[in-house]
Amino acid sequence: MGERFGRDSIWENHLISEIMETDVEVSAVLEERTVPLAEVLGIKPGMQITFPHRAGTPIHVRLQCGQTQLFQGRLGQLHGSSAVKIERRLLPPDPHLPHPPGPDAPAATPAPAEAVAKTA
Repeated sequence: MGERFGRDSIWENHLISEIMETDVEVSAVLEERTVPLAEVLGIKPGMQITFPHRAGTPIHVRLQCGQTQLFQGRLGQLHGSSAVKIERRLLPPDPHLPHPPGPDAPAATPAPAEAVAKTA
């Protein structure tokens, strides 16, 4: 950056390579349901919250980083761990990244069991 005006491709490439090495937390959202605040405040350990999912149907999962939705997929298993099979990208490809994935690019690998499962 420093003293120069205009684009500095060396700095841009360095910055991109550093950003690509950054760790981010990815959440797997299984289901969401809107409930009255009074109900949420009344939740106690041992209580159960029901969701409108039917037993025997695939569990659709949304992967997100913070509030940014990244991918949609199905919950499954891989080598004895929970995994998400990616079915659809929710973010448009970024033209500024060095190798944006094309429509024929392989899907992302399943999320490991360490992915935090959240319900809102």
